[in-house]
Amino acid sequence: MSGRSCEEKNTGVGTSTSSGKILPLATGLDIDEFEVAAMEVFIEAGNQKICRCRIGDEYFGNNLIAKPKRKRKMKLPAYKMDTRDYALQTDLKTWRQKILVDLGINDPFFGPALILPDPILTHIIDLSHHSKLSDIASLQDLTDWCYADEYGRNILDLVRKHYPLPTAVHPPQPNMFVNMSNVASLSTASNLLNPSAHSENIPKKPRKVTVCSKCKQSGHNGPSNTNLNQENILPSGATSVNNQ
Repeated sequence: MSGRSCEEKNTGVGTSTSSGKILPLATGLDIDEFEVAAMEVFIEAGNQKICRCRIGDEYFGNNLIAKPKRKRKMKLPAYKMDTRDYALQTDLKTWRQKILVDLGINDPFFGPALILPDPILTHIIDLSHHSKLSDIASLQDLTDWCYADEYGRNILDLVRKHYPLPTAVHPPQPNMFVNMSNVASLSTASNLLNPSAHSENIPKKPRKVTVCSKCKQSGHNGPSNTNLNQENILPSGATSVNNQ
């Protein structure tokens, strides 16, 4: 076998390798000639070590379509299923069977998996266990279920039955109105704990002036020492009785 490829031998047209193409250029060929050349490339693909999938993609133009990036699957921690998980599993299986009957679908091969495949059903249980399904958007984004828009509300109702949303805890709001009775109580308690501080704030009563009951003069009570001394001093020239 010569070094020329099959399309070069039969059509005289070489393949384009500048842009990574496998099939011959269609320039100057009618549709029949191009299909014959493409079939020759497809038959000899094994000898040329070319993947036939690439030939089919290039022929039908699939290589020109940008493939969407696959969403990164959320990695959930391992866990052991509890009673809530098994109860949700039972409800999901019962629901999908009912939808199948309501739609009148009788497929013995796929069965209820036509509505909700087992891998997606199991993933819904996993996401519910870890509280990852908050709304229909999260259900669609995390499961890629094709019926999320149509039946997402039914699935979330079953999930909430076993996994209710946590109740939001609101912080206490400051009281804009002051209760004066509480303020008075706090003031009284403060005075009891610190009596010295309370006594400093109370004005002292003025001290009563002492008045002598005999001479009626202020500043002393009873006869003063001065009066006593004056009574004991004899006038000049007088002689004590005892001395007489």
